[in-house]
Amino acid sequence: MARLNIFPINWKESQHNDFYPQITQQQLQEQIAREQQLNQQLLLQQEIQRLKYEQELKEQEKRHRPPSLSTVDDLPQTGRKDPDEEFSSPRRRIRPIERRNFRCFCISCPPCIWIPCSLLWTAILILSIILGSITYSNMKQCKNLNVDNFSPSIMTYDPNIFNEVIIDKSGGYLEGQVWVAQDDSKTSKNATVRIQVASISEQGATVQTSFSDSQYSINLSQSGYNSPFEFFGYWTLPPKCSKARVQIIVPQSSSNKTATTTITSNNIDVTLQQNAVPFYDKIFNITTIESNIIVENFTANSIILTSRLGKISGSIGGIYSQLKASTVESDIQLSANLVSNLDSFASYLKVQQQPTIDVETIDGAVDLKFNSTFSGNYSVTTNKGTIQPINTQNITNSDNSQTQVSGIISGNLNANLTITTYNGNINLEF
Repeated sequence: MARLNIFPINWKESQHNDFYPQITQQQLQEQIAREQQLNQQLLLQQEIQRLKYEQELKEQEKRHRPPSLSTVDDLPQTGRKDPDEEFSSPRRRIRPIERRNFRCFCISCPPCIWIPCSLLWTAILILSIILGSITYSNMKQCKNLNVDNFSPSIMTYDPNIFNEVIIDKSGGYLEGQVWVAQDDSKTSKNATVRIQVASISEQGATVQTSFSDSQYSINLSQSGYNSPFEFFGYWTLPPKCSKARVQIIVPQSSSNKTATTTITSNNIDVTLQQNAVPFYDKIFNITTIESNIIVENFTANSIILTSRLGKISGSIGGIYSQLKASTVESDIQLSANLVSNLDSFASYLKVQQQPTIDVETIDGAVDLKFNSTFSGNYSVTTNKGTIQPINTQNITNSDNSQTQVSGIISGNLNANLTITTYNGNINLEF
């Protein structure tokens, strides 16, 4: 019996087909999967770069800033086209670069990319130094102006006919003063007006006077910039500034008993200068607008002071009949002496008088002192503020509250005092 040998036909070929092809196919699939994953990550990064690039372009278009051009090698690629086709256009090979060195230092200013900021601020600094030097020099010249070095223009008039003097100021920078003084002559019956003007430039202040009905008008004007730009007059060469003084000299007595002298001033302070002889027979009515009233130991029969946007201050040497002071949005600070009926002041008029004092402010404080010369009735009222009476030991009857103080002070003088403030403190010293 013959032996039967059983072997697989073509054993090496069968082994190659069953084992080796299976390992090669698995490795190939893993490699393909890794390549696909890397390709997807690359496409995602390119898409993110493209979106950032488009967003940057939109923001620069909104700011209206012309971009600078610069070639960039690593431009974003979409992955959907060939890179040479995607960026074949020259416009796609450039990227705007922000020029921060040429940015203006303000939000609303127009683009100034053509002027470097360093040069711009240097020019502003130089201009500021030049204007500051000119302003300082001109202000010093204007401050040193002295009206006493200039000859005055003199005008006389009859105060019984023209009993009201109106002084007005207009135009550019002009510093003015109004002085009310007493005539040294005992026989003079006319009033005198002395006007002195000091200017640096040839186009200085001008003075215009006119008579109308019972008014004597004086207008002071300065060529240049009007309010509120008169400060620009310091920037010119020479500066457009002036000083003016109007001195009203009133006669000691008048043929008209208790004659009234009315003075109205606009934007110029008024000063009542000390008089050697009391004005026994005169009533002074002073009104200012946006200017102050200063009293320098002035003595008269009656004094009426009214100021709008201006302060009333000083000392009254003597008052016999009436004292009235009122302000709007400003304070009153006065020291007044009341003249008793036993003095020569009362004997001159030969009439028994009861002095009346009325003080009123709107949005202003009151500081009033009588230097122990007051006696009589008083009533003090404020709707918003505090009341502080001082030296009240002679008060025989009083009614005090937070908003009202009233009473009677015994003495030889039967005066009547009324103080009213709207939004202001009151300091009263009898």
